[in-house]
Amino acid sequence: MPPIQIHKFSGSSLESAQRIKLAAELVKQAQARARVIVVATAMAGVTDALDAAANKAAQGDRVTGLDQLKVILDKHQAELSALGGSETGATRSEIEQISKELTEMIGSVALLAQLTQRTRDRILAAGEKLSARLLAVALDNTGLIAYVKDSDTFLETDDNFGEASLLRSLADRKIAVELLPILERNAVPVVSGFCGRAPDGATTTLGRGGADLTATSIAVAIEADQVTLWTDLDGVYSADPKVVPDARVIDHLNYREAAEMSYYGAKLLHPRSMIPVAPLGIPVYVRNSLEPGKSGTTVDGRFTPGEHPVKAISAIREHCLVSVEGKGMAGVPGIAARVFGRLAAKRISVTMISQSSSESTICLAVPARFIMATEAALKKEFQPDMSKGDIEEVVTRRNVGLVAAVGLGMANMPGVAGRVFTALGNNKISILAIAQGSSELNISMAIDECQIDEALQALHAEFKLHLSGSKAAE
Repeated sequence: MPPIQIHKFSGSSLESAQRIKLAAELVKQAQARARVIVVATAMAGVTDALDAAANKAAQGDRVTGLDQLKVILDKHQAELSALGGSETGATRSEIEQISKELTEMIGSVALLAQLTQRTRDRILAAGEKLSARLLAVALDNTGLIAYVKDSDTFLETDDNFGEASLLRSLADRKIAVELLPILERNAVPVVSGFCGRAPDGATTTLGRGGADLTATSIAVAIEADQVTLWTDLDGVYSADPKVVPDARVIDHLNYREAAEMSYYGAKLLHPRSMIPVAPLGIPVYVRNSLEPGKSGTTVDGRFTPGEHPVKAISAIREHCLVSVEGKGMAGVPGIAARVFGRLAAKRISVTMISQSSSESTICLAVPARFIMATEAALKKEFQPDMSKGDIEEVVTRRNVGLVAAVGLGMANMPGVAGRVFTALGNNKISILAIAQGSSELNISMAIDECQIDEALQALHAEFKLHLSGSKAAE
């Protein structure tokens, strides 16, 4: 049997009829040597625009919300007309049906002046549904046979709306049942990324960038041979090129390195996207759909001893530090369990953890949107301890960012941490908290958000990441 490939296209690769046609040509080329499944992301800017319209409606501003929605829908109709083809009539009807549902939801949100995460997920998922249909038209125009499959009809997840997790075994079975028969007919399934189906049938979303996870999860379920993530960049960079002008494309990453980079802010990869493919060794390629001749970045299980210690510098912004402090914590078992148990119950994600050796402080970083809920949850949990003086206070610090130096080679290279701290110190960048795992895969630091750019530039220069190969280790 021919191999199976998954091709996921980012919003920037589908932002216009012209780019959608380029994407369709790439799929046609791949179809000549393999069976292909396509995962579509919303057109560039559409998810944010849908979110903005929903938020306006939630504020009771029905007119503005619907006006913003109309701009989005008109764009899709215009791009559909630009694509042409014999199948646009049926597709136009489907887009009109999605548009009607969106208009009704925005109107309902405005009427109630209330926007639940459940409703938001249903609204945001429409962006992928619309773009998938445009891409299917472009594929039909190349002579391929394309079938749109909305992932919220078969991709089984839990009901954690906004950040849903796949119910892996059930999802794998449903993916195979839905997609393999289409491949057997030598047709191309076009799957809407980013969303799934809760146990009660409601639409969920997998978090921003979740189409990457859709692609790698499909790859595992049907035992695909490879995954290609198409974007408008040449691959994964050694740092954000908008901040570090001499950042370079990394030729190769290990799964673990890619996962750490995505967790700490690398925008080309979803934080959970490497988890499904790593055990099976399915390679992932990150490539530029506008310049497909470039090799891009390969992500797989390889690691070559002697590689330079740091592969990349990543950063996350819009975080806060929360510290639980008290001399009475020292030697008392279960304090950390209470901290993380309480936050887990509130579904608050902890990004970084740091604890003093004296056990008198537990410091953790959380996304800024969770700060009030985190503070309230911990103060409630430790209210009895605070009244006895065992816990002195719960301290919060806003406007914090996290910077991480990532690379498997760090484990075999003494002095890396010293170089990190020296480089930041020489640039007068204060470190608020530090975390390093026993695997020495990364060193992560919390710093003031206003110093993130300086930190990225300083560390990138220190490890000479603008150079390639062994020269960067010098």
